[in-house]
Amino acid sequence: MKMVGIFEAKTKFTALCEEVARTGLPTLVQKRGKPLVMVSPAPVGLGEDRADILAELRAWEANHMQERGDFPEVWKMRGAASGNPLEE
Repeated sequence: MKMVGIFEAKTKFTALCEEVARTGLPTLVQKRGKPLVMVSPAPVGLGEDRADILAELRAWEANHMQERGDFPEVWKMRGAASGNPLEE
């Protein structure tokens, strides 16, 4: 595993990130010889669009949304002239 000092990591951060992404090997950043952070490649698929999840959410919303939201009974109580339903 490659190790670099924090000053070098700061001054060459772009190159460090490109090297980690290219080689797939993590780099340990140290401060005064003590481990501080690890720069490692991102997992495959991270940040990809998940259209399937969005489609499932839209389908769920279409099936569960009613008159004025998820809780139509609350909206009915709010519109009722009886006042506060907790006082009944």
